[in-house]
Amino acid sequence: EAMQTSNPISPDNLESAKRVVLNRHEGELRTSQYWATMMSGIQEESVPLKGPLSVTDFHAVIESMTTRDLQLTLDCMGLDDAELYTAIGKTVQPEGLVDDGIVKASPMAGMGRGGALKG
Repeated sequence: EAMQTSNPISPDNLESAKRVVLNRHEGELRTSQYWATMMSGIQEESVPLKGPLSVTDFHAVIESMTTRDLQLTLDCMGLDDAELYTAIGKTVQPEGLVDDGIVKASPMAGMGRGGALKG
């Protein structure tokens, strides 16, 4: 709530955030997982504003952001105390589980010799 009303976003805050986002983006560009994430939904009709330019013009889009753009984004995110919640999870072992101390890998496609391409 403080971000939305009493402490408006300063130009210094915005420039700092831009540096963080762009530096993280530059580092992540070296991974195929990041490329896959960036390109996911690029041809989906359910994501109408995501196209090739969202990948190629990422730097320009971030640089063009203004404090007003960021404030509008925060306003849309639902950061009021009434709209936030906390979830607490607990991991439990099933009854009868024998813990032999060995962590077994889950069977996945491509884990055998020759990889996923071998029949």
